[in-house]
Amino acid sequence: MINPLGAAYEALTADTELMALVTGGVSTVWNISTAQLPRIILGYDTMRIDQFIRAGKLNLDLFFVGNVVEAANTIKNLCVSILESIVYDTDETGETLRFYYETDNLITEDNPDIGHLSVIFDIRFARKLLI
Repeated sequence: MINPLGAAYEALTADTELMALVTGGVSTVWNISTAQLPRIILGYDTMRIDQFIRAGKLNLDLFFVGNVVEAANTIKNLCVSILESIVYDTDETGETLRFYYETDNLITEDNPDIGHLSVIFDIRFARKLLI
């Protein structure tokens, strides 16, 4: 089975343009301080639709300094472009994995020095039908 968190992490961290913008890096651990911003934190959950298709959500939380929404949107658009352009295909399980941008929301944090943009992707797993 393809690990969507690992696949997203690998694709995002391999992009040099994105890594130049995200000085706090990409992580799956919720550890946020203003010294590590901007930073991307990934999480996901999945569900089974039927024997051939599973679906889920990838949560990409972008934390940034202050209220620099324009810079956050630049990073978000780059992440959308990276994740939607790849298709993961494995021969071992016969599954493919794709990410589809769904929505994003600005979230108000308790600390006014930290901005938070939550970006949601649909995850689609599909098994190849053997005919």
